[in-house]
Amino acid sequence: MKKHILSLLIAGTAISTIGCGQKDTGTEEIQPTVVVESKVEEVKEEIEVENKKEADTEEAEEVIEMSSHMRSALIADAIYEENQGNIMFSPTSLYLALGMVKEGSTGISEVELNKFLCRENFTDRAIELMQMAKDSTIDNTTEEWNSYKTMLQISNSMWLSDKYTIKEDYKQKISSNYNAEIENVSFDIENIPETAGKINDWCNENTYEMIPKIIREDQLTQDTASVLVNTVYFESPWLGEWHDTRKVEVFNNLDGSKTNNEFIVNYDVDGYYTTDKFEAFSARYRNGLEFIGILPLEEGEFNLADINLAELLENRSTEYTEIEATMPKLNFETDINNLVDIMKKHGVETVFDPNTATINNM
Repeated sequence: MKKHILSLLIAGTAISTIGCGQKDTGTEEIQPTVVVESKVEEVKEEIEVENKKEADTEEAEEVIEMSSHMRSALIADAIYEENQGNIMFSPTSLYLALGMVKEGSTGISEVELNKFLCRENFTDRAIELMQMAKDSTIDNTTEEWNSYKTMLQISNSMWLSDKYTIKEDYKQKISSNYNAEIENVSFDIENIPETAGKINDWCNENTYEMIPKIIREDQLTQDTASVLVNTVYFESPWLGEWHDTRKVEVFNNLDGSKTNNEFIVNYDVDGYYTTDKFEAFSARYRNGLEFIGILPLEEGEFNLADINLAELLENRSTEYTEIEATMPKLNFETDINNLVDIMKKHGVETVFDPNTATINNM
């Protein structure tokens, strides 16, 4: 039996996270052993504040209840609400950039980032991802593969204000675990154009000219302490070739409208999966990684968070001997302008407030 699938494309690209901070002035330890009468109430208030901070930290340290897949789906849904159209979003890129921030965090900021990253120890995950990228890169091109490279390149960098000195322990962590490049730059007003140019040139080089500009000059100020950037670049031939049909067919959009699109087709996909709400196919790349295309079975609005990915991928069908997948040809890019608001709704708040951030280990 033959199965034909019309697929919805879900893909990812590179994004950046920018960190802005201030000098660590230290935390004054409260020692109310000898206190004059007029200061008693003031000290009581200070102790209550400290106790509340400790309580907030303990509450936030409860079991991490969300999988990274669900977190990624919820973020993508929120990005779609803002853009109302095709979107590209790389959770891996966001998590690695935040992972570098987490390496320099303590207290409540570290707890918030742990919960957002869905694990107590993101360092191990970062090491795993960096190694996976290295293992997925084959440093050659062949005529058989139409001169395509097989490459998964994850790049990280830190652009540190020349007014600050990086702590050696933090430098060691992001250098060894994230393979991050670290460079001192000036964020003085007259030097901001040059610094922005350096960051954008780095991004352009590490995405092979796919993302020539990742930061604007007006996003930098003389108070900027550092900029942390992650990029993800992927290139590989398919194991089963996609064929350009050059045939224009009607595609049903989420809002109910219809558009005419050119389609591509693959007669050699790897697997077919189905539940009562979704169907999916898998197609492999030459470097061993796998693409999963997912399509809801009912027309109309749906959320990525509605997909039980583990359940879907457990339901691999053996009913069909041939599987044919068809996708519309797509070429677009996404500007994500609401990411900070999304992160705040997901509990990452203190990081964005210089008065409450506990990013003291950078």
